[in-house]
Parts: sequence; C-alpha cells; structure tokens
Amino acid sequence: MTTQFRPLSGQLWQQYCAKERQIRVDWQCQQGNLVYLLEELSQTAQLLCSDIEAAGQPLMQEWLLKRWLFFLSDLARASRQAWLRQLFLDRLYQPMLALFALFRRYTDGQQRQCALQADIQRFFAGLQAEE
Repeated sequence: MTTQFRPLSGQLWQQYCAKERQIRVDWQCQQGNLVYLLEELSQTAQLLCSDIEAAGQPLMQEWLLKRWLFFLSDLARASRQAWLRQLFLDRLYQPMLALFALFRRYTDGQQRQCALQADIQRFFAGLQAEE
C-alpha cells in the first residue's frame, strides 16, 4: 500500500515566509500594526497546517508548527520591552496546542510532547535568567 501525497500550496508557503520576514523587520513597529501582522501570520500558519494535514504529511505539519512556535519564542527572547515580550508569549499557545494534538496521533507522541516541553522549559529558564 502506497501513500499518495497531494501537492501543497506554494502560495501559502510564500505568504507565511513573507509574514515572518515582515515581522522580523518591523517587530519594533507600532503595537497595533504588530498585532495585525501577528494575526495574519497566525491565520496563514493555520491555513498552511490544514493544507499540509489534508495532503497527508504529518512530519511537514510538525515542522511548520515548531517553526511557528520557535519563531515567536525567538522574538519574545529578543524583546527588551515587557509589553512586546508579552505580546509574543501570549501567542505561543496556538502552535503549542496544535503540536500536542498532532502528537496524540503518533505512537511515540508522549515522548515527542515531553521533548517539546523540555525545550520550552529551557527557553523560559533562559528568559528568566536574562531578566
């Protein structure tokens, strides 16, 4: 039995990467504009994850969700203003919950979830040490 993969939307990938680049460049812009950019990134990531899931590519979906999670984490770590750091930290739940749901489908999902939680704890420990 072979698995048939359907092609992914190149346009969604381009939109997601463009949003990441725009946020990296403008992440210290006005608060309202940044919130809008983060919402657009979230919507694009969710659409892309749905597209990847429909294509039957769970490893690609995991990779995208981790990319999204650690993109937000990196921005939070780089933020020197409390409101800006909190803005990024408040959005970590979206990719994290999606990853946990994805891990429930794997036979080794519990180990994957524990490894991700350890990575996140190391991130927060580093963030607290910087403050």
